[in-house]
Amino acid sequence: MSKHTPGKWLHIHREWDDSDTVCNSRGACVAVRPRFVSAEDWKPDARLLAAAPDLLEALKNLVLLCELDGCSRDLPEYVAAKAAINAAEGGAK
Repeated sequence: MSKHTPGKWLHIHREWDDSDTVCNSRGACVAVRPRFVSAEDWKPDARLLAAAPDLLEALKNLVLLCELDGCSRDLPEYVAAKAAINAAEGGAK
């Protein structure tokens, strides 16, 4: 089981101090934009980071569906999905 910061993650930009963070709904932050990176350059990374928990859950559901429907576990997409889940959950690459 994954032990990442729970909850939906959000990209938060604060104009008053020009800061960017990715935090969950309870305020636990998982990423802060480095000062040497512009807010505009960081937006794509922040969106990807904020989507990470949803992407992991969707990938797990697709793998489970594949396993229940008996798809080939030799498919490169299945192998890549399993490897990505394993990496996200701290397993071996």
